[in-house]
Formats: sequence, structure tokens, C-alpha cells
Amino acid sequence: MDKSLEKELGKNLQQGIGALVELAYEENPQETALISPEARKTAMEQDLSKQFEHIKKQCAEGATHLFQSLKELSIRDPSINIEECAKAFEQVMAKNDSIDKLHTCGIEVIDGKTLRTTWDISHHVIQMLYTAGKSLLDAKKYNEAEQAFTFLSLLDSEQYEFWACLGHSRFFLNNFEQAINAYSMAERCDPNSYWPYIWVADCYELQKDWANTCQFLEFALAGAEESKDPDSEKIRKELQERLSYAKKQQ
Repeated sequence: MDKSLEKELGKNLQQGIGALVELAYEENPQETALISPEARKTAMEQDLSKQFEHIKKQCAEGATHLFQSLKELSIRDPSINIEECAKAFEQVMAKNDSIDKLHTCGIEVIDGKTLRTTWDISHHVIQMLYTAGKSLLDAKKYNEAEQAFTFLSLLDSEQYEFWACLGHSRFFLNNFEQAINAYSMAERCDPNSYWPYIWVADCYELQKDWANTCQFLEFALAGAEESKDPDSEKIRKELQERLSYAKKQQ
């Protein structure tokens, strides 16, 4: 992508942030004698810009970690084709080399498509990227795994495994609030799974928030009781024991 296009994209981004700020301010002005409308709008715009820059940085670093992991995996696993993954993203760049094309992509995402679908990235490429991210998580490279799954969950927000692994990465980094957010997204992707409730309970338990621990263990227990999973009986017993202990801590 050439410098002129990058400059134009940056300009459009700032205009978009400004429009969001105007809309948010109209919905909830909260005028006070201490903070002028202009100052509040400026603060909101700066906050949005910081959030965007953080996400952009996380995704860029996440993609780098994924391709490094792919390179390492390809040495011992012939099914990992790093060239296929690289070609897929080269095609994405070719499809999004203008403002109009990026605008069309944005409209499709707003209409409910994932970036993976909009960019026509194959399931095989996505599976290889997931394998690379999971390898980072299994190797306990939690910072790298968090960035990798931040990128993957943005690429396809409908993948249960992406959100679950993002939550696990954050859990092991002791970022419990963010881990809970990721587990909540996993639950939305697969409402029939009771595991996100267990993982959220784990977060609250480590923080000694016994009321929420009990609540989510009860949610998990209810899900396990309805599950046809062959291991659900064992899991139900474990959940009952944990719930009994948590209730005693309140």
C-alpha cells in the first residue's frame, strides 16, 4: 500500500472518529460547568484514536507472531503451507488497494459478514492460522498468543475457538476482566457450550469474588446437566463440589 493511500486512509479514519464522537455527544451530551462541549468531544476523539491504535498494533503484532509460528510448524508438519497463507493475504491486499474497495468491505462487515468471508479467506488457511495460534498458547507464550487471537477474532468473530483461546491467553496473563469479555463472546458463538461459564467462574474465583463464582458455576452446572457429553457426569460432580466450596466462602 503506497504512502498516499495510507495518508488518505488515516484522514478518513479521523473523519470517521469525528463523526462517531458527534453522534455519541448528541445522544449523551452530559454538559457541565467544568467541562466544555468542545473539550469533551476532543477527549472522546482521543480515546477512540487510542483504542484504534491499540487494536491495530495488537493485530499487526499478532499476524507477525502467527506467521513466525507457521514457519516453525512447517519445518516439522508438511500439512502447514506457509506460502498458501501468505498468498491469501497478498490477495486480500490486492482486493483492498483503494478507498472505495475498503469502504465496500466496511459496509459488508456492518451488514453482518465477517472479514474472513468478505476477503474470501479459505477455511484451510484459517485452520492453519488457528493451529499456529494454538501452538503459541500451548507453548505458554501468552503475550504472543493474546495478540495472535486478537487478530484472528477480528478476522472471524464467529469462531468459538478464537474467543476461547483469546480468553485463555488473557487468563494466564491475569487480565481477568478482558478474559471474561472474550469468554462471553465464545458463549455467544456457541450458546450450547457450558465451558465459557466454567472459565468465567475460574476468573472470579481467583479474584475471590465468591458471589459471581457461584452464579457462573450454577450456569455451568445447568448446562452440564442438559449436555449429552460423555464426560458431563464427571464434570457435574466436579462443579457441584466447587459450588459447595464457593458458597461456604461467601
